[in-house]
Amino acid sequence: MQTASESWIESNSRPFTTQASVALTIETPDDRMIFVSNERIFSYKHEFSGDLMSGSISYSKITAKINNRDGVFGDGSVDSETYNNCRIVVNYGFKRINGNAYDGIKGGLYYINSYKIDDDSKTVTITAVDILSLMTNIITSPWDSEQTAFFWVETVKRQSNLSKIVPVADLQIEYDDDFFRTVYFVFPTTTKKTCREVLQLVANGCKCVLYVDRDNVIRIEPINRMVNKNYVISKSVQYTRPKLSFDNAINGMILYSNNARTKKDEDPDLTGRNQIMENEALYSEFGKLYSAELLEFYYAFFYEAKVTFSGTWRADPRLELFDTILIETNGEIEPACITFVSMEFSGSWKGNYKAKSINARGYYTSISSLEKYKISELETSSIIELEGE
Repeated sequence: MQTASESWIESNSRPFTTQASVALTIETPDDRMIFVSNERIFSYKHEFSGDLMSGSISYSKITAKINNRDGVFGDGSVDSETYNNCRIVVNYGFKRINGNAYDGIKGGLYYINSYKIDDDSKTVTITAVDILSLMTNIITSPWDSEQTAFFWVETVKRQSNLSKIVPVADLQIEYDDDFFRTVYFVFPTTTKKTCREVLQLVANGCKCVLYVDRDNVIRIEPINRMVNKNYVISKSVQYTRPKLSFDNAINGMILYSNNARTKKDEDPDLTGRNQIMENEALYSEFGKLYSAELLEFYYAFFYEAKVTFSGTWRADPRLELFDTILIETNGEIEPACITFVSMEFSGSWKGNYKAKSINARGYYTSISSLEKYKISELETSSIIELEGE
């Protein structure tokens, strides 16, 4: 989560905030910098999404519709590809509770992938994505044998730089060098994986999430389970009460990796089916040893993250992907990890969110699974009223 001032935090904990602002600095193909303030923005959207097990590739993108009556962004004859990969620096602000000054935070650094001018409405609509989204070049593997995660991440960095798809000076990847030297993957010389797909498989096999932070750094790291108790999606900022949905129950897992099929046996006392996992590149040099450890990790993880919270709220743009925050629901304050946000600015902020439980407790259960409980157990349990699915 972005660090914000006390005035910002206080304002966003109230039912009504102070005045907000969005500012964009756009780099043009001829190396000019165009500053875009609130007055010029007709609509603005910031969206990000990710998976706690790196089962899909995280992304972050922005879309802005901007006034172009003075033609500073060109006319309808401008080829959209002319602006490909041009940078946009984003900043967000809130007016201080006292005085006329604004406090700001980083909104991130993005790269234009769509640029459309409408001469009739005198607007330009720009979509820009994070640096991870640019890494679509196919990796050229120098080996058919297993190599460490460290080796593959460094190979991705080197080849992405050489491809010139990603600006060389912008590409930074942060990860645990020491641990990544102990986990092995195989990407054959015939592989057709993109560089970002390689990073996704490495993140999954190393028990990490993959995302781009507001400083434009690609991070491969374990989930931060430390709850930010200073940020609560409370009733005062909710437009709808949070809905709860539940993942299917599981009681065993099977992992298909590069050189092994590893199974965690089912528990006959539990309901649910086997959960299938696949990581075609993961290679355990000790047979099934690391694969079994990985299964135990994700099995526990599935249980802890079995509840999904979702809703609409007055969005606070300092919130980031995989932040662990608090959500007020049905009289309870629950910790959850953000996995999706879509927030829109039109003078003020509004958004949708999804978050996964990080400590699913006993009273979180679906109606379909109540039959396994004894009356005595139910009498001593607190069961939250379900909403949604």
